[in-house]
Amino acid sequence: MARAGDVAACPACRGRAQRVFTPPHLPVLAAGVRRALSAEEASAHEPRVVGEKRGRPMPQLATSSAPPWALSGH
Repeated sequence: MARAGDVAACPACRGRAQRVFTPPHLPVLAAGVRRALSAEEASAHEPRVVGEKRGRPMPQLATSSAPPWALSGH
């Protein structure tokens, strides 16, 4: 992939030739998807250490002393 833009040798005449094919679907990916794929690839080889929690807090589940199959308030 890194050499995709390099000039190649023509198999017929051995002259300089530009590559005709590009990697599939890369230009049509949305910017957010490209960033996510890039981050996923980087984290596989170079995981970052996280020092703080980020994102939304987890919802707190209601606690009850009644078993889950029992109806409450009736």
